[in-house]
Amino acid sequence: MSQDQPQTERKRRRVLWRSRRAFYAVAVVAIVAIGGIWMVLNTIELPAERQPIETTFVCDIN
Repeated sequence: MSQDQPQTERKRRRVLWRSRRAFYAVAVVAIVAIGGIWMVLNTIELPAERQPIETTFVCDIN
């Protein structure tokens, strides 16, 4: 039984180690997607700011 345990741990490491390229690819795609979304949001033209019809005044009591 003590011989089986190191092999299962070794297999788990191998599975994670073999899939490191997939994890790296997913991370790269996520970073590129976030950058693309950021770029799209920064290129959206906002409408001109309208002057409010009524303004409020803040009076300091001190």
